[in-house]
Amino acid sequence: MIFSYDALLYCSLILSFIAGVVIFYKIIVQKNELFKLKTINDQQVKISRELHDGVAQDLAALKIYLNKSDKEKSDFYADQALKEVRYLIDSMHLDWSKSFASIVRENLENFETNFGIKSELLIVSDNLEIIDSEVLVELLRVLQEALSNIARHSGADFVSVKITEVGRDLNLIIKDNGKGIDFESLKESSSGDGKKHYGLKNIVARVEEIGGKVEFKNEGGSTIAICIENIIR
Repeated sequence: MIFSYDALLYCSLILSFIAGVVIFYKIIVQKNELFKLKTINDQQVKISRELHDGVAQDLAALKIYLNKSDKEKSDFYADQALKEVRYLIDSMHLDWSKSFASIVRENLENFETNFGIKSELLIVSDNLEIIDSEVLVELLRVLQEALSNIARHSGADFVSVKITEVGRDLNLIIKDNGKGIDFESLKESSSGDGKKHYGLKNIVARVEEIGGKVEFKNEGGSTIAICIENIIR
């Protein structure tokens, strides 16, 4: 069978169009991947800086109590700084190619290892992987900040983390069994031990940045309840 010139021309145009669509699709995918990688990298830099602030606070308190010859508190803050450094290192090596649930689980395992505080994770959601990666990274950072605050201030030996969806809303609830945290005092810029407390402000700022709301409670320990409305499309 002999094809006419017009038929060959049309076939060539169709093939060129298909090739153009494929190339365009690949470019979009690559741009999305680069954006995702940039988002993750930017957040890791923030994580590093903010957890480093926590270490700096511990070292500042350590210096104060060394000058006061208070061995008990000096030992406490030295140990706390070491735990924070280990937690910082582990937080920088999370595998972002895994599912968000796996990343959260791995982070809790790191938390248990470094602070000796047992944890429990409950995830009731089928839509985590379709949520924007930027939102998920912010949520992970909120969780890490909350866990750091629990390790520092609550005296807890157990923490539960629940991630659930209700309709189109996503909820993150972090609860410990400690003595409770004096949220009002932590909202102040500093405390009597010379340590600045930015943890709660960081949590509130991050949650608001992704359009969520956060509530702090003291009921048989401390609870941080976060709700992001209409995030599940």
